[in-house]
Amino acid sequence: MNNINTQAVHPATRNPIAKPVLAIAAVMLLTALTPNQAFAKNCRKVYLQVTNATGGPIKIKDLDYYDTESEKWRSIRVKNEVIGSNAVWQETRTLAHVNNQNVKLKIKYSTKGKHFWKAHKPYVSGSQMCSKRAAYRVTIN
Repeated sequence: MNNINTQAVHPATRNPIAKPVLAIAAVMLLTALTPNQAFAKNCRKVYLQVTNATGGPIKIKDLDYYDTESEKWRSIRVKNEVIGSNAVWQETRTLAHVNNQNVKLKIKYSTKGKHFWKAHKPYVSGSQMCSKRAAYRVTIN
């Protein structure tokens, strides 16, 4: 009687180069399913607080933070928030791409004139390490 091996063998496993290539492809697929590097570098649940000590109302027009690694400013969307005199604006946000980096904030705001809002003024905070649940407290004078 003939001993015939009936076990199916995939053609790719016959090639000695195919096994390592398949292994690398499997690792790449698994890596694609995990959080990417940019997500892992997010500074999550950061508390942002802006206190208006100018003596009159201000309107926050834009809020940016500096990514020191990429050497560029990144924007945080904010509505045109009006902050009354001696009042506080606060939010909790995620700052992308800057976990465990020194970060500074730039707040562009307008002051109230007699009949209209005056031109934007920038305020840049000092630098602080960004990590999960970090707190940035800024007072605009």
